[in-house]
Amino acid sequence: MGQEISIQAGGAVSPKLSIPRGIASALADNRFSLTEWTTATALERMDRSDRQRVPGLAQQAEATLRPADREWLSDRLSTLWMFMSNERDPDRTTTWLHESMRLLDDLPQDIVSPAIDEAVKKSERGFLPSIGAIRAIADPMLEDRRQKVRRLRMLADAILAPEMPKLEREPFKPCSPEDAAEIMAENGISRMEATKPRCIDPTRLRGPKAITVEDYVSLGLTREAAERAIAEFQGRTA
Repeated sequence: MGQEISIQAGGAVSPKLSIPRGIASALADNRFSLTEWTTATALERMDRSDRQRVPGLAQQAEATLRPADREWLSDRLSTLWMFMSNERDPDRTTTWLHESMRLLDDLPQDIVSPAIDEAVKKSERGFLPSIGAIRAIADPMLEDRRQKVRRLRMLADAILAPEMPKLEREPFKPCSPEDAAEIMAENGISRMEATKPRCIDPTRLRGPKAITVEDYVSLGLTREAAERAIAEFQGRTA
């Protein structure tokens, strides 16, 4: 069984649009994951046949956000007022009807209709339900609908988008002796320099050397003062 979204046409509710289980699952958030929903992960969760159906479903699902037919909504609210209100002043009735329609006219028919029914059922002592009570039921349903339609549109755009051209990489080709000689000639490198082994001073690889009398003398001390400083240092470390 798939999830259903109704589509309105010309004020009447048309047959339901059934979303296949695989697509419905891809549209939903993963309750067992902390990662956010993304188009890429949703596409990975669908098989090829479901992906092919997404663009058509996305186009049809847009119609499910169409507001309810105003004539139908006027009749529905008028009936509600007639049976649940004790007010018979025509001016007050007209004002209530006008304001109620204005505050509910963004809701699709298959959302506002059950929302009104639920609000009536929850109304205590038969009081006329407020617009706020109706919206409290309808708004979560509308947001869920908008999310499904929005995600279907994103999936459709991703599926229909032309693929980026793949870069053709040249196969790896090792450097031949001739190529190496040409590169060396262009950069002024002689064959002798290229084959000459590198000489590394081994003393540069050692740790710090012990300071000497000559080091102190080079820093400006007299030889006598330098010898005394070295002797004192060696005496402390002995």
